[in-house]
Amino acid sequence: MNSDAQFQPIKQKKIRKRSILPWLIGILFWGIFFLWYQYTPNQNTIEFFYSCGLYRANTLIFSLLQQTTTHSFALWFVPLSIFLFILLGILNWIYIRKKQKKSHFWGIFWFIKWTFILSGFLLVAYLFLWGAGYQRKPIEAKLKLEIAKPEENEIRQIIEQLLFIINENNLPREQRNTEQSIQQISKSMQKIVSEWDDVPIYLPSRVRRTPPGLFLFNSTSGMCFPFTLEPHVDGALPPHAFVSTSAHELAHIAGICGEAEASFVGYVSALNTDDPFARYAIALDIYGRLASFLPGEERKKAIEQLPPEAQQDLKEEREILNKYRVKWFSELSWKAYDKYLKTQGIKEGVRDYGRATNLLIAGVRKGLIPLLKNQQDSPTVINKPALPQEESIEQLQESTENIDTENPDI
Repeated sequence: MNSDAQFQPIKQKKIRKRSILPWLIGILFWGIFFLWYQYTPNQNTIEFFYSCGLYRANTLIFSLLQQTTTHSFALWFVPLSIFLFILLGILNWIYIRKKQKKSHFWGIFWFIKWTFILSGFLLVAYLFLWGAGYQRKPIEAKLKLEIAKPEENEIRQIIEQLLFIINENNLPREQRNTEQSIQQISKSMQKIVSEWDDVPIYLPSRVRRTPPGLFLFNSTSGMCFPFTLEPHVDGALPPHAFVSTSAHELAHIAGICGEAEASFVGYVSALNTDDPFARYAIALDIYGRLASFLPGEERKKAIEQLPPEAQQDLKEEREILNKYRVKWFSELSWKAYDKYLKTQGIKEGVRDYGRATNLLIAGVRKGLIPLLKNQQDSPTVINKPALPQEESIEQLQESTENIDTENPDI
């Protein structure tokens, strides 16, 4: 008997195993992803084992890696990965046609197979590296904050206090140091989040500055890339907006996945620093948001009360946002992002940004946000009974069109 004939069935079995194994791995990844959303662990379990456990190791490793270079790993990783995938597909297609004399179908089949496998892997990696944090305990439950609809009188009092901070910390433009301010916010955030969670956390001391307009064309200002845990902010933003957006993105790196909660943690961290420009930038950001609650004439008067430099900062920011924004694309992507947030357990979707104001009010009442850090007299802010948030969120929705937000990360 021919020995080649004996070993032919064995060779065929090995080939089948090699062909089937990648599909089984892809099915495993997709199975893990769907099982996660079907049987998501409870919030306390995620809080203890993931957010205050595994995720702390993730941030330590990636933050140390980020210190080795000023360049963004993500901005290299994404285009390079796409290019290599397409290149390998083309080379495989040529090999199949030239060497194996097979039809074009097998070239198309290769793209389908590896798209299925790699997408499943990326979804599981997304959950492992960052995305599981969406299911952690809400920050109002963790800090026992009383969420209540902001009243106009209370907003006026807080606006007054913010105006004091803006005037007191309004440095000349040549003295504004964005890198130093971001470093101080990062240090403050490390301390605060570590105290809240009773577990140390290590955060990057800087954010990645992207090419101008990379995010702003979509009416967003920054993004946390979950596969490298890098905070990115659009390079076209003026210094004050760059700093306030950086605080938001650093909060995401601190494991705060919800948008409103990330804004709130950014507010607390920046206002608890001794860096004048960090306090100025965040106070100006909050000031503009709260002013949108006031009646038309009063809102206009509130903006006019700002020092000339602050008014110029806001004007410059508006001009830059309008310069880069592509309206039709922005509307489409925000609808997609709204659905993405809802799949991650954020029921309000993009409207969740409005909840940041409710968290801010609750934080002021609890003393977490030191608006009057350097003032001798403190106006009394009366605690209000908890009320539904819908009205206040609707009021704020129009003013959140150009705020510092993120695109979906998957």
